[in-house]
Amino acid sequence: MKLRFETLLPAKFETVKSKFNIQLLEYLSPIFPIVKIKRYDGNLVNDQIHIQLGFILFSWNWISNISVFESNLNNWYFVDEGLQLPPFLKKWAHKHEIQNRENGAIIVDEIEFEAGRFWPEIFVKFMLWMQFSQRPAMYKKYFKQVK
Repeated sequence: MKLRFETLLPAKFETVKSKFNIQLLEYLSPIFPIVKIKRYDGNLVNDQIHIQLGFILFSWNWISNISVFESNLNNWYFVDEGLQLPPFLKKWAHKHEIQNRENGAIIVDEIEFEAGRFWPEIFVKFMLWMQFSQRPAMYKKYFKQVK
């Protein structure tokens, strides 16, 4: 299954690129589940991100590896792929892309996933949609603050 979200920002491409870091990841972390960032290497190939998803009585570890990184004057992106996933996911690939535009920059979140065993795909898609559908507003607020 796939999800895609686009956010047009009235911010410079270079500014948006430079702010794709651990502070942005922390800012985008949801209230629930509680997200603890255990390791953040960066956005280059073979960098890893380790997070812990905290639920009321238990937690799950999530480890992603950056498998692709590309950058040029008009496009910048990286893909994180799940190495260790929570049980509701069997496969995870998230492309984080920034596109240069005359009137600003566009952030694109493209997510491809497969639900884990015993988890209905439509339920997992809804959970992910609930989390990621908030990102456009969050990106706008964040990049308005960090100009």
